[in-house]
Amino acid sequence: MTSGAQTLKHLTLNGSGQTLKLGSNLTVGGAYTQTKGIVNINGNTLTLSGTATLASSAANGSTTGSSTSNLAVSATAITNSLFMTVGSQMLNNLTLNGSSTLTLGTPLTVGGAFTQSSGTLSLGTQTLTLNGAVTFPASAAGVIKGSISCTFALNATSITNPLFMDQTTVGTSNAIKFFTLNSAGQTLTLGNNLVAYTGGTYTHTNGIVNLNGKTLTLNGSISFASAIANGSYTGSSASSISIGGSTAGTITNSLLMTQTSSSTNSLRALVLNRNTKTLIQKITFHKRS
Repeated sequence: MTSGAQTLKHLTLNGSGQTLKLGSNLTVGGAYTQTKGIVNINGNTLTLSGTATLASSAANGSTTGSSTSNLAVSATAITNSLFMTVGSQMLNNLTLNGSSTLTLGTPLTVGGAFTQSSGTLSLGTQTLTLNGAVTFPASAAGVIKGSISCTFALNATSITNPLFMDQTTVGTSNAIKFFTLNSAGQTLTLGNNLVAYTGGTYTHTNGIVNLNGKTLTLNGSISFASAIANGSYTGSSASSISIGGSTAGTITNSLLMTQTSSSTNSLRALVLNRNTKTLIQKITFHKRS
């Protein structure tokens, strides 16, 4: 595209088995329609600002990313899922800013900046890995929609704003089956309740989890941080942790509460329903009002 004129009103791709490779940045302000064929971002930035109709399956079409490719979606409506090309299921930066829902059809790794201002990112049954700077929405106007079979790995270099999960179907849309937090020196603050689903794994290697008056439910195998210097849980008189699943899995390491004050090592409620498992930590409990 000519420098200074890298914008199209509409773009339609319907070339079965063919690849459209971007040679420069491209913004589609109207209808972006990918019926068949592959779009290779090729180290550029693809911006979708109007309506986006993605391929109905990976066999029909996909998007080829890379460690230098960027995707910005502020679409007013999104049809079908985002299928990333096998072997190239990565982006440098991913920006979401709209009222629509972007659903992952394949795994996706974001190595640079993940910025979600509004809208819904639905994980479906896929894996989302965030390895760079993460900016979640400032309110529940933007959410992550989980499922009982998705994976979310948060290996962020920075985390801005709380994590808001979709609460439409409690226990499902606010659930992650396999959850990993490995963000040294960073704090993940819950914007609402989060469930680590039965049969999965919850792995907390590095970083602080600020419960922020919400409930964290852990129903699968649990691996807490190995030392308080690596990671802890910041509680409050309104925060709760529920460890359930009965015989659902192991508990590795101790539950380490942030010891900054009598408030940070406090919980409103702690539920432990895990046969033959041991939980260790100093916690202050507050009466329910």
